[in-house]
Amino acid sequence: LNEALDEYREAARLSPRYFRVHSNLGSLLDDMGRPEEALAEYHLALRLKSNLPTLHDGMGIVLVELGRFDEAMRQFDEAARLDPAYPWPHFQKGKVLLKQGRDAEAIDEFREALRIDPDNFQILAYTARVLAADENPEIRDGQTALMYAAKANVLSDGIQLFVLDALSVACADLGRFDDA
Repeated sequence: LNEALDEYREAARLSPRYFRVHSNLGSLLDDMGRPEEALAEYHLALRLKSNLPTLHDGMGIVLVELGRFDEAMRQFDEAARLDPAYPWPHFQKGKVLLKQGRDAEAIDEFREALRIDPDNFQILAYTARVLAADENPEIRDGQTALMYAAKANVLSDGIQLFVLDALSVACADLGRFDDA
């Protein structure tokens, strides 16, 4: 990662107006556990190319890590506004809402992400896990969780561990312990 960081920094020096370099630097710095530096790079990228939903989404993710939820939600809203067919801002908003204890609203955002991209096995599995394990009985829905997890498992060829975990949790929630 450090070598990649050096290469990206050199690329940024050579092409300081290329938004993708700053976006990639932001992502890399975030992966390295340096969210403040990542945020600065996302700010630069957005100054250069403000109409890309992926940049707003990436900045929102970093803001969540920094505990700046309101700012993050604004970034996710902007990403969704820029591309209504992009599911990830809704997914990320759902995750923030879960952190805030607003589980019903979170499920609504996950369902919106799935409405946009019904075959996204990552979103299906995550939503299934939430539906099967939420502490609030009004939110829990084992049947839907099992349906989402089973679909995610088929879409991912049965080899993704987090999908299998979601499937197991959904089976357990329904009392199907042998299947779990």
